[in-house]
Amino acid sequence: MKIGIDLDGVLVNFVDSFKKVCKDFGVETDINSYGMGVSSEKFLEIYDYMIDVDVFARMTAYPHVKRTVKKWAKEHEIWYITRRRPAYRMIPAGSKKTTPELKRYLHQRQTKEWLFNFGFPTPQNIVFTQEKGVWCEENDVKILIEDYLPDALRWNSDKLKVWLINREWNQGDYPHRIKSLSKINL
Repeated sequence: MKIGIDLDGVLVNFVDSFKKVCKDFGVETDINSYGMGVSSEKFLEIYDYMIDVDVFARMTAYPHVKRTVKKWAKEHEIWYITRRRPAYRMIPAGSKKTTPELKRYLHQRQTKEWLFNFGFPTPQNIVFTQEKGVWCEENDVKILIEDYLPDALRWNSDKLKVWLINREWNQGDYPHRIKSLSKINL
């Protein structure tokens, strides 16, 4: 069976890294708000800065996720499915030293490097898309693990079971909610 796993908020503790960089920028965050309570422009500025200084290759993994994914990989095909570049729009030209193409390359390289360096199985099986649910259905992925409630509600179907990992920012009614990856019986 094919299993899709989101990165940020599921495997990767993006929130702590983002909050730390926001502090360096003197910006307050609210993890319960869309965009972490930061304006879109500021979010993208900080996000791009995180790429520039290689933060995405050094973020921490949530406890025990690697062990669970390795266990699943013995019997299932694992795919990492993320909104990371190119899904995020680029900040306006001229506002950074790097070109959008170089920034996209750097971000994807850092993401793959993170999977490889942290020892996750099949790090080459990574998809960068805004439409995770569509990609999953087109590629016969049966299970997707997500942390964003609106996407889980939109994509959960008879063809794709979407598990929502319980996080502070995604509270609300949802039928397939889990506290950790290890709670999913495949």
